[in-house]
Amino acid sequence: MNQAIRRLPAIRRRLRRGADKEHNVTSTETVETPDARRHDYEIFVNTRPHRVDGDIVSYTHVVDIAFPGHPVNPNIYFEVTYKGAAGPKHDGTLLEGEAVQVKDGTRFHVTQTDRS
Repeated sequence: MNQAIRRLPAIRRRLRRGADKEHNVTSTETVETPDARRHDYEIFVNTRPHRVDGDIVSYTHVVDIAFPGHPVNPNIYFEVTYKGAAGPKHDGTLLEGEAVQVKDGTRFHVTQTDRS
């Protein structure tokens, strides 16, 4: 069972669905907490599958997956494009310092170029 799903003692909770209603949660029911929705996602970086924790992936994380141990050199630039993201912009280019919300199957293509 997912650790983020917790069994709660009998408590009264208010639900906001149109009119307020009271709902009893008994000790035999399970309630998903916000952490229960977080899980690892399978993304593809340069056609290779990788698992990431959480649904936000940064430019730096994708570059590190594509080119592990890459040298820090101001003349080297990495172009990161993505397709099938979960956020409002499903396809695009990820710039240094940016991040994107992913879902299972999000694809990244990372190329290394020289700033000449």
